[in-house]
Amino acid sequence: MEFVDRTALPIKILPESYLYGLLAVFAAILMVMIPVYIASNQSIVHHKQNNENMVSSFKWYTLLFDLLLVGVAIYGLFSFQKRQEALATLTQGKDVNIDPILFFLPALFIIGLGLFILRIYPFVLKVIYRLGEKFWSISLYSSFLQVSRSAKQYQFLMLFLIMTIGIGMYSTSAARTINHNLEEQILYQNGADITLDVRWKSNQIMSGSQAMVNESMQEAEETAETEDFKETIYTEPPFEPFAQVEGVEQATKVFKKQPVKVEAQGNSLFSTELIGIEPKNFGQTAWFKSSLLPHHWYHYLNLLAKEPSSVLISKSVSSSLGVKTGDYLTIGWDGSDTAEFVVYGIIEYWPTFNPIAKTEEDNNPTLIVANLPFVQNAMGLEPYQVWLKTDPGKTRNKLYETMKQAELPVKSIEDVQPKLIELKNSAFLLGLNGTLTLGFLISLIITFIGFLLYWILTIQSRTLQYGIYRAMGISIRKLVVMLVWEQILTSGIACLLGVVIGGITSRLFVPFFQLSFDSQTIVPPFQVMVDPDDMWRIYLFVGFMLIVGLSILVVLLRKIKIHQAIKLGED
Repeated sequence: MEFVDRTALPIKILPESYLYGLLAVFAAILMVMIPVYIASNQSIVHHKQNNENMVSSFKWYTLLFDLLLVGVAIYGLFSFQKRQEALATLTQGKDVNIDPILFFLPALFIIGLGLFILRIYPFVLKVIYRLGEKFWSISLYSSFLQVSRSAKQYQFLMLFLIMTIGIGMYSTSAARTINHNLEEQILYQNGADITLDVRWKSNQIMSGSQAMVNESMQEAEETAETEDFKETIYTEPPFEPFAQVEGVEQATKVFKKQPVKVEAQGNSLFSTELIGIEPKNFGQTAWFKSSLLPHHWYHYLNLLAKEPSSVLISKSVSSSLGVKTGDYLTIGWDGSDTAEFVVYGIIEYWPTFNPIAKTEEDNNPTLIVANLPFVQNAMGLEPYQVWLKTDPGKTRNKLYETMKQAELPVKSIEDVQPKLIELKNSAFLLGLNGTLTLGFLISLIITFIGFLLYWILTIQSRTLQYGIYRAMGISIRKLVVMLVWEQILTSGIACLLGVVIGGITSRLFVPFFQLSFDSQTIVPPFQVMVDPDDMWRIYLFVGFMLIVGLSILVVLLRKIKIHQAIKLGED
């Protein structure tokens, strides 16, 4: 959750909230009383016998329950995959609500996989113990025996840690993924930090305005018909003032023309988009995600820089015209000369180009990227856009004020910063981020509290055992080392499994959040994000939890008095 400068949202607690809280309390009391009721019908002798049977026997059919949970989650995963295209078609052009199943199935997967691993974990420990039985120290030897023989005792704690940390990982990954991908979509669609449409002068505009003032309506129409056959001559405004604006790190010219006619191999396209660029300046100014192409996008810019007549074409152009690298194209549009270009590369994505949107003819969009100087020399000079890369340390107000003072001929401005701020302030993201962040924080807090309670109660229940160890001559230092190994083999392994299983769950289930958005605007493609900062927070939390827990256990251990612990008559 990232806080922004805005008016605080009004908070209301509805009667339904109290009702849900009451139901949660009753459910918690019921879950606590069920094992108490079951235990009340058994004698202490019968209870000891059951515990002994649970430790000594392994019920193989319990694996079926674990695999059933994993199977249900995997079935839901494949169902989402099969429904993905259908849902995308049904929700075309609009966003929908997030499916609650995207939170339920991952929890099933984490619990099922965690239980399955915990079932076989004691056998893994026994194998490791047997391999080094003659070499283990007393502390490690005792820890192996304790954990492997008391697997049922530790299983609940380990599953609890796996579930809470795994769900926390999934929550933070889902929040980061949704935020990051929505921000990338805005940056990709805009192309750069700021894009400017510049006002150009031309002979057509001047003569048209004079005709409207000095001639009658009929004479103006006749004049316009005559001017259709005249060549339009544009006057290019100075470009250097744009690059010299305070707060601008880099500027570039970008010529965009549509529709453009393309011919090759006897085939034609009539609605292609042409983008003319200056390769070096464009690479330093535009925003692009390099992983979208097989090679770094600078490689494609270098190809354009090598040959003035070279072009990059989209896959849709290649498949429609049947051309490949090394083939020639003829390009032209109304009012311009035609020119011949050579294909130097085939791309799928390019800044501002959406390859999955549908055109009016229900075809995939087509794109050609060419060298702007060659296009201007061969086909004529026409208005282009100015793209700016801004200095993050400068405010937009200062930049706009400088542009105003310089009297730059700007027609319109597209700035990503207001769009990103609007995105972060949207009710959808605020609610989603708050829910996922709160779930992440609550899972960590509950994990910490549960961890401390479990180990404090465990130490108190094993007072006799540690008292006997002390009476046998084992020092406090060796008991502490024994506790450290026990923590590593139980809580440490559980935390590690929680991180790993949470990461696997995120990779499998987070991509389906894209079904909640318009399928034609998900460019770049949805990609799962795991922020290293979030990972470090989890690692630091786990380390802090283990250190604090171990410190409390050591304090409790030092308070054990042998003469009070060894009371054989009470056991």
